[in-house]
Amino acid sequence: MKALIESVKSLSLTANRATCKRSFLNSTITDPACQQMVSKMCAVTPDQIGCIGQDDPHYFRENLNRITIDECDDNDYRLVLFFIKKGTVMPLHDHPNMSVFFRLVMGSLDYRSYDKVEDKFKYNDFACAEYDELLMNKSKIKAKKSKPMTLTAGDLFYVRPSNNNLH
Repeated sequence: MKALIESVKSLSLTANRATCKRSFLNSTITDPACQQMVSKMCAVTPDQIGCIGQDDPHYFRENLNRITIDECDDNDYRLVLFFIKKGTVMPLHDHPNMSVFFRLVMGSLDYRSYDKVEDKFKYNDFACAEYDELLMNKSKIKAKKSKPMTLTAGDLFYVRPSNNNLH
């Protein structure tokens, strides 16, 4: 797990040095630091995190149990384990201006996502006041549905600011 944390930190430093964050976030999958992190993610097993399986009373005590492994103070990165009980539906949400890598360690997950259509919303190019107004008016934004999929144990999935981000 320590090697994975170091890889995540390295990728975060690489992102901070990028001249164009939007371009970097949309192409991180090809970055060598990212490839190293993905390789380490793929090696994580339930045993390494102390989980005995889908009936583990500690990790699955709630419908959604979140454990933060490591994070940077200024939110450049966060490494989190999620344990989701069978039948739990997560609310629709996004990760604004973030690339998210996730790997399903056990079980299966039905995944539905949408791509925001307008660049303004893909990359959150609006002021806080406009965001507050969107929330207050319960405004809808245009999005196109991506292909629904079922992820199974071992699958690695990549969410970019412009792809599959609303899920």
